[in-house]
Amino acid sequence: MENKELIICIVNPGYSDIVMNAAKEQGAGGGTILNAKGTGRKGIEKVLDMPVQQDKELVLIVTERSRRDAILKALNDNCGLDTAGHGIAFSVPVSDAMGFHINREK
Repeated sequence: MENKELIICIVNPGYSDIVMNAAKEQGAGGGTILNAKGTGRKGIEKVLDMPVQQDKELVLIVTERSRRDAILKALNDNCGLDTAGHGIAFSVPVSDAMGFHINREK
């Protein structure tokens, strides 16, 4: 598993399909979508000069490390902070896992 990464993307509700479509275009095989609630700092809307949505969708994607950068760029382009999805994405290395198959096509 040393060549795998977990990409975590947090977006406003209704944008997880955009996340998954963008990731799949870059070779991701699939993902898991969870409902979440943000707990941003009080008054952060005044600092950012934008409303902060508390309800969120969390998208988890395990992929080959070689696809990580292309997927992260696609997520930022399609639903990053400068879009209506107001998404953030990051990755962490996966040291071990069981019970799933990573798509090796593309």
